[in-house]
Amino acid sequence: MSSWLLLSDNRMIKLFLGFMAIFLSLGCIRFLFPFQIINLGGDTTFISFVSAIFSGGQIIGFLLIGLLFPSNRTRFLLGGSFLFLLMASISVSVIPVVLTVARIFEGIGYGFLFLCIISIVSQFPDREGEVLGGLFAAVFTGLAIGQGIAGILWKF
Repeated sequence: MSSWLLLSDNRMIKLFLGFMAIFLSLGCIRFLFPFQIINLGGDTTFISFVSAIFSGGQIIGFLLIGLLFPSNRTRFLLGGSFLFLLMASISVSVIPVVLTVARIFEGIGYGFLFLCIISIVSQFPDREGEVLGGLFAAVFTGLAIGQGIAGILWKF
């Protein structure tokens, strides 16, 4: 290992920034979601229910998408990104049923992109741990920054 792959490989830099950007927007949505439910007349029970629905969507994403698209990384990335953007736009809905369905598909999108990360790791057989760690760092950096931005904007 001569240098840190995240700084020395252009593909890794692009992947890191791409995943960080996708999850930054999702971090904003994740922070605002409970407020959206409350504004629609929901309560904490409904927030918990829809969060569980989101996790169910992730399970569907991991199981079904993994079977449908076993090896095409480009399809993973494009499909997951499209699904995220579509569900992010629907998540501003004022109809609770649409919001609930959107959370299912958002969970499927998460599953899609996590499988994409795992698929990308196979491109770097000698440095799998470093690639996996770097891409998951992009995911959680994006989520953290997105939630921070949403919190600051919510205050104003």
